[in-house]
Amino acid sequence: MKQAVEGGWKEILATLGEESGVAEPDVRDEVAQVLELLHQNGPAKDTALVTQAAASLEALLLREEWPEKSLSRAEAAYQMGLFRLNLGDDQAASNWFCQLH
Repeated sequence: MKQAVEGGWKEILATLGEESGVAEPDVRDEVAQVLELLHQNGPAKDTALVTQAAASLEALLLREEWPEKSLSRAEAAYQMGLFRLNLGDDQAASNWFCQLH
């Protein structure tokens, strides 16, 4: 309360953000968010949305840097292969499965 009265809102918000980040590690994790979207909207529900989300996941997988708090790149590549397979793109699925080594 003393910090709030003294105008220390930046510090308070930073502390809250850090604490919520520990309690909810996937809040800022793009990979987890895209995978959640893919899992919630399987190909039978909305193919266009799944295709866009898969493209987003592919872009994340192609980044040089990988989020530290995310699942492993290999697990995300495996999930990508499964989604491409479900979309009927066997060649792309095979390519993602081959990157699991």
